[in-house]
Amino acid sequence: MSYLSPSQLRSVTDSIFSQYDYLTDIKAKLENEVSKLRSSIEEQISMVVALKNDFVSLNTEGSFRKDDIASPPSSNSKEMQDQSESDQEGDVIETSNDINKPLIINLDAEIVDTSVITSTAFSPDGKVLAIGSKRTIRVYNINTDQFDFEYSISDETENNVHIRSIAWTRNGTVLLCGGEDHVLYAFDVKNKALLKSFKASEGEVYQVQSSKQGSFFAAVTGDGKLTAWNSADFSLMFRISRDSSSQMIAASLSISEDDKYIAVGYTDQHISLVDVKLQKTVFETPAHTKGVFAVKFLSGINMLASASLDNSIIVWDIVFNNDTVSLKERYTLNEHKDFVLSIDYDPKRMILLSGSKDTTARITSIEQGEMQYMIKGHTNAIISVSFNPHLDMFCTGSGDKSVKLWSYASEE
Repeated sequence: MSYLSPSQLRSVTDSIFSQYDYLTDIKAKLENEVSKLRSSIEEQISMVVALKNDFVSLNTEGSFRKDDIASPPSSNSKEMQDQSESDQEGDVIETSNDINKPLIINLDAEIVDTSVITSTAFSPDGKVLAIGSKRTIRVYNINTDQFDFEYSISDETENNVHIRSIAWTRNGTVLLCGGEDHVLYAFDVKNKALLKSFKASEGEVYQVQSSKQGSFFAAVTGDGKLTAWNSADFSLMFRISRDSSSQMIAASLSISEDDKYIAVGYTDQHISLVDVKLQKTVFETPAHTKGVFAVKFLSGINMLASASLDNSIIVWDIVFNNDTVSLKERYTLNEHKDFVLSIDYDPKRMILLSGSKDTTARITSIEQGEMQYMIKGHTNAIISVSFNPHLDMFCTGSGDKSVKLWSYASEE
């Protein structure tokens, strides 16, 4: 039997240690690469989780009462009334020195809820406001200061079922809503009854909208799909999924004024344009550096606005060239300090309203291309904003469990 000499044994040992060091180094490099991939995935997930956390609130007791409207009760002291008036004066701040069409903006009323406000929508005649929160949809009558309609979509054991989106049909007789239970609901507002409920898709309903002519409605869902239904009988018209390797969410949609196109915003930073007649995607582009959480056609002027989790809003020109359509960036608005969660548009004054996780709303002049007013009326994220189609009024719905109604008029 032969034995290794001490020098041979040392050589073998050194070789083993060298291989061990090499393998350890490879292992460290692989772990580092895995860590980078995990961080990239978790960054995308964390943005959506952060938004969902805004919908989680303390289960405190509360009620909807007339006393909850913003005007101080008569029992309040003069000191409290003076403080309230002082606070209101500070709610609206001009952020531009060159405003061509200045506005006077006033806080008119506040509606207090026991849950975060996740969606709002004025009726087509502007007389009532639909409000979505945790499990419940309510219709508030602006003139009577009362709730005309209330419906709970689930029981109290389902704590995290929020109504993410609300839409009215063109004639204002049917109210559509959807949320985290994957279900779309259609309500007969006049008779205060549920007409129909059905599963929208395999994901949460992020937004629902009715077409301008009223012939169809569409929704986008957490499984990345855009789906359209016939308004007359709720039959399925088409369902479109993007070709993408990422697990993106279809988070927002907007239907053009002529009902020919649907714009869709996705959490993987993309915007797509869908031709309703052809029932297919005709254009797609990466639009932001983070997820697109709101899109809005700017009616009559061939433009589209998109709002993102990268804190920005981009206004795009819609370019038509023979049979093709595309988007060309016009300008970017960067004044919000956190996620931009909701946008709406007033075509009469050509102004854009945006709500952000930074607790402010902003009013932008589309013509001048700048944010001109900052509204600081909430203490938590502004999740939903809506213009009244008939009155010079808009609302802001927030994670602070309140909806605020604002009036605006030309300074002159």
